[in-house]
Amino acid sequence: MRIRLVAGRMLLVLLLAGLLAGLLAGLLRGDLGASPSLRSVGELLAERLPVTVRGVGLGLACGWLLALLLAGPAALSRTPFFDRFGSALSGVFLCLPSAVFAPLLLLAGVPVSLAIGFVVFPRVFRHTRNLLIETRDLPHVLMARAKGAAPADILFRHVAPPTAWQLPALAGDSISMALGAAIPVEVLSNAPGAGQLVWLAVLGHDLPLLAVLAALAMAATLIANSVARLAERPAGI
Repeated sequence: MRIRLVAGRMLLVLLLAGLLAGLLAGLLRGDLGASPSLRSVGELLAERLPVTVRGVGLGLACGWLLALLLAGPAALSRTPFFDRFGSALSGVFLCLPSAVFAPLLLLAGVPVSLAIGFVVFPRVFRHTRNLLIETRDLPHVLMARAKGAAPADILFRHVAPPTAWQLPALAGDSISMALGAAIPVEVLSNAPGAGQLVWLAVLGHDLPLLAVLAALAMAATLIANSVARLAERPAGI
């Protein structure tokens, strides 16, 4: 029984290795393969990738903008209202999946890609808020406050710069989150993007298309995280 299990795993590994080898060979020739729908994978991606790129870009921009607008007052304001409001809002968005927001936004007549922003917002808000709270208690910030510096001057000159160098890693992670959230958002809103294409490929057992989409998602994640790590300030600078 154990020998059969090991043989089955080896066969699966060999099949996957053959599939990846064929995919890489096709990429070198500029051929991404053909889908069982008798359409070129390259044509399908050329049609659908721009839709996903626009949706993910809009969702990331909205999620980050809302998180940064609320994280600053939540961490630096003397009143607890902003902190409580931002924490409650992030808690609501954290509990509800993007599949819930997409139909509501569709009925409201607003871009459903905002649902991607709702997925990104909680993580960005909480991480940024915690960084700002840690930075506001540093000695140079306390000194500026003791000298009577204006709140805006404290935020933009003393708190924001040290915090900004720690955000690129979070940006890389948020891109991965946005790509994952794009699948249910596009499926439920019937948006002709790459996320919907993943769903259709799974339903149709379209292995060549799934392999290319998985490779693209992996490449996008690796590139985003690599760029984010390079953008981080080295320790001690």
